[in-house]
Amino acid sequence: MVSAGRSVNRVDGATLIGVLLLALAFSGWRWSQASAGLVSAQRIIGTLSAGIASRDQTIVRLNQQYRAEQQQLNTLRLQQGAPVRRH
Repeated sequence: MVSAGRSVNRVDGATLIGVLLLALAFSGWRWSQASAGLVSAQRIIGTLSAGIASRDQTIVRLNQQYRAEQQQLNTLRLQQGAPVRRH
């Protein structure tokens, strides 16, 4: 009976090692998946940030153009004797 108990313990130990190795492999796979997701998210954030910066630059440029056009229009109105509009 003692020898039968020992082989059961060895099987239990081997099973435990096998389960631990499977858990380690699964953890490594999940870590790899999470890392890939993080890289993808960082790439998306970078693209969105560049888009926001470009949008902001476009808004500033359009505002400057609008103000320059309004100033030109007001100058022409003054030259023609028309009242100047304030915006």
